[in-house]
Amino acid sequence: MEIENLIKAKKVITGRWWFSDNKRRQFVGTITFDQQVALEISGTGKIDLTKNKYDEICGRGSDGEYFILRNCYVTRSITSHTKGGWSISLLPTDVISFTSSVTTKWNTTTLTHFEAQIPYLDFWLDHKLFDTSFTDHVIKFDNEKNETAELGEAKLVLSTRLMGIAGWNINTRNRMDIRQHSVLRLEYPQEVEYAQAIQLYRRLEGFFRIAYASNFYLRRFDASFLRYTRLHGHKAPNVELKEIYLNRFIDKNVERSPSIIDQLFLFKFKDLEDFGKVIARWLEIEKPLQPVYQLLLTSLENGVYLEQRFISLVNAVEIFHRRFNGRQRKPDDEWLAQKKEILSKLTGKNKRLVNGRLRDANELTLEERIADLVQSANNTGFRGLMPETITKIAETRNSFVHRDFGGTNDLDIIEASDALTEILFSNILLEIGFATEEIRPMARNNEIFRYSSGLRIKDV
Repeated sequence: MEIENLIKAKKVITGRWWFSDNKRRQFVGTITFDQQVALEISGTGKIDLTKNKYDEICGRGSDGEYFILRNCYVTRSITSHTKGGWSISLLPTDVISFTSSVTTKWNTTTLTHFEAQIPYLDFWLDHKLFDTSFTDHVIKFDNEKNETAELGEAKLVLSTRLMGIAGWNINTRNRMDIRQHSVLRLEYPQEVEYAQAIQLYRRLEGFFRIAYASNFYLRRFDASFLRYTRLHGHKAPNVELKEIYLNRFIDKNVERSPSIIDQLFLFKFKDLEDFGKVIARWLEIEKPLQPVYQLLLTSLENGVYLEQRFISLVNAVEIFHRRFNGRQRKPDDEWLAQKKEILSKLTGKNKRLVNGRLRDANELTLEERIADLVQSANNTGFRGLMPETITKIAETRNSFVHRDFGGTNDLDIIEASDALTEILFSNILLEIGFATEEIRPMARNNEIFRYSSGLRIKDV
């Protein structure tokens, strides 16, 4: 049974489980499929209960289904001193399930290709899959369209497929049964470990979260795992399909109707002059950019407190400036000389005290960092911020973090948060490779830029 169906049924499966490095020692446990997939194992004997994470746990359910659980974090451990028993509750990040023949090495985790189903990818690609003509009662459609990019270690394919049947008669209404399937596919020239493939996918997922301007996560995947079997005395490759489920700690899916989401993309495929170049640039900057876009996109979720949203955005601005601007007040050699001169006039405790205070004295203030990024966003459609507003933003953040939480001045937090959202999106797009004139239409037409465009939606 597919994992999604197990979750809908809130299935609880009992089975035998073992840690990946010791298959001979198996324990009784149950895997519970709910909003999050959780595992509980119990047993007796010696076990290291100080561990807070297991890289891999394997098991077989009572119905014959096999599972590989990766990155299992311990949420609770209980020990019974009288009977020597113990139990552990765990939350895995990745769940791999499959049914296997007893003649195969079922626990291999190498694969040749990896697919993820991206919601509304066909709209993002702007692929028109079929045209209808009601004059001659003929339905025409394209079965598949692909966009590709070489990533060095893998080939990226964005694929939209149309599958189905259509029947018509001049005296009856048209009847159609058409299924649409859009996937992000990674193809490898040789088999690679699952952990390597999922890591690359997660980096690409961040690109689409920016493109959609949405904090969405994906769970269900299809992947071809490569295993070897003996055939006439020789090793022969055999492909096995396994289902992958990402057990995210936060699960937010895109659930807008296609008619609306088509208008809410930050940018679409047609806006990219060179798709391969943009993706390559994204992979260069994704790691230092990751905490920035995670804070930014999380702030867009419904139900987030205004103060929480504001602080997340200010922190994202500071991180972005530190990692992608790097400007300091003075060049390092000039600052070190000045610092040395100051310390040369002091001794003892005073010298140590001042040296500590001077450690970060060459760094820009938050106010200066915001002003820098406001300047970078000029000519992108961003309407700007007055210097006194930038000062108020910095003072309000410092009031929240360093003094009395909630002690605000007359800053409009909603408007300031909208402005910071635009500043971050504009600077991220510039860093990816967009020109200022390419961002300007987004600022006029996209709800994310409601601070500059005058568009207003329900505030989060």
